[in-house]
Amino acid sequence: MKKKHNSIKASSAENPPQQIIEMVIENYQSGRFKVAEELANSLSLKFPYHPFGWKALGAILQQTNKIEESLIPMQKSVELSPHDAEALCNLGVTLHDLAKLGEAKESFMKALELNPSFSEAYNNLGNTYLKMGKLDDAKTNYKTAIALKPEYAEAHNNLGNVLKELGELGVAKASYTKAISLKPDFAEAHHELSIILREQGEIEKAFAFSIKALSLKQNFTEAYVNLSQIL
Repeated sequence: MKKKHNSIKASSAENPPQQIIEMVIENYQSGRFKVAEELANSLSLKFPYHPFGWKALGAILQQTNKIEESLIPMQKSVELSPHDAEALCNLGVTLHDLAKLGEAKESFMKALELNPSFSEAYNNLGNTYLKMGKLDDAKTNYKTAIALKPEYAEAHNNLGNVLKELGELGVAKASYTKAISLKPDFAEAHHELSIILREQGEIEKAFAFSIKALSLKQNFTEAYVNLSQIL
């Protein structure tokens, strides 16, 4: 996204006003992404040597599926704050989504060097290994993420995905069940569990989980396909 330039300048020693930082965070967390993007964009222009505006802008663009646009702000935030594990993890997610898997892996591993207890980075590294076809490495990282954060529903679901790929359907079913218990509105976990139940011949249960997935996510194409196979 092209930024509008203005006459306001800031020295590298200046910090953004705390009130504006809090406004960015509040709007981001409340889902008011357009307002949050405008504020973060303004901060990156007024305080170009402070990492917050770039980091926030990258995260907002990533959240709103402007993946290519998020790359430069993500890279800038890491350049300005190379010891920020969260910024490195955010950059890794963007690189993963852009299919730059080697760079994504490197970014996640740097984040973990800085923060060995960063469960989200392990989960994201697992996603990268999964996309690279390294299933055992993906499985190891998902398990580490869960060990660090047992209530991490997304990691349980992702572990289920790799276990399903490895043909370990019983354990995969347990992972999806755990993900649902932690996050009852997790449509993807309901869908994946339905597939395993269908393949194991538990048709009524598979039907129930498929219907639940569609009630949670109405435009869920894969769930409609699965439901048609169940029927």
